[in-house]
Amino acid sequence: MLMRILYLETPTGYGGSMQSLLELIEYLPPEVEVVVAVPYDPRQYRRVPERVHLEFVQPPKAWGGHGYVRLMTQQMGWYKAIHRLLRGHPVDLVHINSGPFVCLGGALAAKQRRLHVLEHARGFVKSSRYVGKIATRFTDYYVAISWAVAKSLVAHNVRQELCHVVYDPVVASSKAISVRECIDSAARLGMLGMLQPWKGQHVFLRALHMLHQRGVHFRAVVAGKEPYGSFGYEQYLRNLAQQYGISSMVEFCGFVPEPYTLLRNWDIAVHASIEPEPLGRVVIEAMLAGTPVVATNGGGVPEFVEHERTGLLVPMGDAGALADAIERLLHDTCLRRRLAESGYQRAREMFDPQKCAREVMEVYKRLLE
Repeated sequence: MLMRILYLETPTGYGGSMQSLLELIEYLPPEVEVVVAVPYDPRQYRRVPERVHLEFVQPPKAWGGHGYVRLMTQQMGWYKAIHRLLRGHPVDLVHINSGPFVCLGGALAAKQRRLHVLEHARGFVKSSRYVGKIATRFTDYYVAISWAVAKSLVAHNVRQELCHVVYDPVVASSKAISVRECIDSAARLGMLGMLQPWKGQHVFLRALHMLHQRGVHFRAVVAGKEPYGSFGYEQYLRNLAQQYGISSMVEFCGFVPEPYTLLRNWDIAVHASIEPEPLGRVVIEAMLAGTPVVATNGGGVPEFVEHERTGLLVPMGDAGALADAIERLLHDTCLRRRLAESGYQRAREMFDPQKCAREVMEVYKRLLE
């Protein structure tokens, strides 16, 4: 059955959500025709499958001082932009790839053309229950990237039977797992992800400072860049490393297009978010690279990082616990190897791209029957 689907990507920068969407599309069957509306110059998107047609949509501005006024003016802008786009691209279904309730205007434009609307919820609901009640009128079905996100949707007026959990597809590294038997020189530690305060890079630096004070030798990498339009946090981190006396041991390497090359060189991959993570793609990538992980215990992460079995979990924002977990792994080769192997197997099973694509196709067919 031929399906024509329009995917709407909202302006949060080229991060895990867009990458996950493109990997999903790559594994959909050939009878699915794909148009992806993107908020940035299409030339900036990398590794786009040949089957994908990218359409640039200028992100609308929000006007007015009051929160609801700004919300409504921005959503009217989305409505007009998507209404124009749909006139030129006849489709069967609109798939909104964003955080919950972000593109109400796009959903309204689709419903006015009597199209089915699916929202791919990639974050926790931050809108009020009132906004959630409005949003559910324009959305037929929700796909949540974790059970943690699904619970957030249900708490904001989404009926449980209209919400289905499908974990994101993550393509595995092809190289065999290799864990250093003996760390006789500096340990190789790293953290990968967008440079944002809630991601907790400052907590990672604080933990490194504690390890340095304990006499642990390490070389650390902070990989990633600030989101589009955000400035200041990276410089704050650099100043913090200088203040802690570890700047010579910490490298800020910016955006990394091929994360597995980097992740495989680390003895331990660290995830230090201080707020619940909707899923935690960078943790999954580390597990698929065969690198043992230390992660914070919040959001979707505990759904695949099982403490002492597929990784180590620590409380969010607790630099001391993070330092203790890192040091424990550095001193226990057997534990590092066991966590690396079991973490790799768990991630391969849960985030297999073909499995994820099949589950999304089942949702599409259910909506279009």
